[in-house]
Amino acid sequence: MPATVVITGGIGSGKSMVCGMLARKGLPTYDSDSAAKRLYDLDDELLEAVVEHFGKEVLGADGRIDRRELASRVFSDSSELKILEDLVHPAVFRDFEKWKSQQASAFVVYESALALQHTLPDGFADEIVLVDAPLELRLERACRRDGRSREETEARARQQNADAADPRLTYLLENSGTEAELAEKVDVMYHIFIEKYK
Repeated sequence: MPATVVITGGIGSGKSMVCGMLARKGLPTYDSDSAAKRLYDLDDELLEAVVEHFGKEVLGADGRIDRRELASRVFSDSSELKILEDLVHPAVFRDFEKWKSQQASAFVVYESALALQHTLPDGFADEIVLVDAPLELRLERACRRDGRSREETEARARQQNADAADPRLTYLLENSGTEAELAEKVDVMYHIFIEKYK
């Protein structure tokens, strides 16, 4: 079974860029955010749990979860958002483990903006990598990339408050320079992990 390298980082940190660089090296990469959206439609266990808590009003005419309606329920209520996340994350972890069992690589990459905000299952991660940059630079990048206002971007950044001092981290990728400089750092990290898990 491959090792699992979790790549995390706040908005604008460059974590998706890092995952893209690793994917181009041939590493299987799992995007937990995309998976969560997909699983609303595919995971019957998740569907039942969401309806049980939030009611049938969150279902669309097709009997599937209306993500827009669900988002409106949790957007301004942090306790409801936490409940939803606690329902979604186990489904994502189940899906990831199934996906991982089908990979034939020394290690696989699990991308998650919120990996440090939630309890990962025991033994889930062999490495946890934080991609980080100064907050002002991250906000500038994210505003330019997403076309959102500074206020919206700051609000999202507060929800993704990854801490470089978190004791669970095993590797820190500092990304305040150019893409070429980041690529060099990713290459070094890649070879460290390949050597470790070959």
